[in-house]
Amino acid sequence: MRACRARAAGTREQADLIELAAERSGSAVELISAYVTRARDNLIKSNYTEGCTIAPLVLEGARESDLLANAGSAAFSLIIESLAFQFAFFGMGRASARELAEVVVSGVEGALVTARAFRSPAPFDSILAALVNHATQLGLAEPTSTPGLAQVRPQTPSRQTQV
Repeated sequence: MRACRARAAGTREQADLIELAAERSGSAVELISAYVTRARDNLIKSNYTEGCTIAPLVLEGARESDLLANAGSAAFSLIIESLAFQFAFFGMGRASARELAEVVVSGVEGALVTARAFRSPAPFDSILAALVNHATQLGLAEPTSTPGLAQVRPQTPSRQTQV
């Protein structure tokens, strides 16, 4: 139970960091870059020893208890919802925003594993290039603000809110 509470706090912190990165970003592409780069830099800073704290809940927790497995699922869901909410703010439709958020999170999770195995940031560089290319094809590279109109970024949704 203590592990679940610690993971939940870490997940809320990550959702807050997504919101902060979105506030500093002018487009969905900039947010993607910030999200991928943060994971990349944290892994390098740890000398390739620390990765996602949620993955063990999913990989090992399912064998131990439904509570741990459910905590992992809820954690990933909150992160995906947070990203999707921000992508929608940048002008994407809800379904496309959710799909892109799932791809971003999946790509970063894969990059965390392979970068640790290779002890190299190259997987992050590859996934970032692919994600930026995809988002650019969707027309998300340009900021969506209208000159002369201030945009107010609403708060990221709670865990119960679906995007």
